[in-house]
Amino acid sequence: MKGRGLIWGVAVLVLVLAVAGCRTTKPSTTGKEYSGDWHNVVLPMKVVIQGNAGITASGRMTMVRDESVYGSVRMLGMELFSVFAAGDSIWAYDKMSGTLLSERLGNDPTTGRRLDIGRLQDLLLGVNGVPSEFAVDVWKFRIVFEAADTVSTPYGLMRVGWNADVEGADMEEEVRWNFEEARWNSEKVGTWKYPRSPKRIISGSGELLKWLGLNE
Repeated sequence: MKGRGLIWGVAVLVLVLAVAGCRTTKPSTTGKEYSGDWHNVVLPMKVVIQGNAGITASGRMTMVRDESVYGSVRMLGMELFSVFAAGDSIWAYDKMSGTLLSERLGNDPTTGRRLDIGRLQDLLLGVNGVPSEFAVDVWKFRIVFEAADTVSTPYGLMRVGWNADVEGADMEEEVRWNFEEARWNSEKVGTWKYPRSPKRIISGSGELLKWLGLNE
């Protein structure tokens, strides 16, 4: 588990959605929902892992509305981990080990309906009826998500990030979006490139949980 601490910073928000189980929610308190008129956004982010891992990293999340989500996590200027979702699938690449994770998107943990890219973006930004708190069950762990404060953006109020408490794993984490440096509706944004020759490819929730250390 400790060796996967950095990956949890983004995976708990994005990748774990592919294997989400039961859910509990609290009413949304986001306020005025955003208009949804944006086409793309590049959001700098900060990831803080507390517990045995004890890691702080930075990165950015690039979203093309209703089309894709691309997250990149870096330390000391070097990309360590990336995640990309498009269509009905999600991929994550651990550059240090050369491991590529591949999975289908699961159900929305707040509604139980099939998850699509637009709704995944809503979850990350905490808008369009996303509750201020919800939980997912992943194998023997329960992950409780609690929304951070809201901030005013050109497209309404959005959450500045999420806190995640992995019950039973002695791990808490924070992911924060830096809206002050957000770039909206750029003519061109970066995109994820499929790794040329990954050393290992993992597909399926069972293998994913094993690799993340959740079934140990």
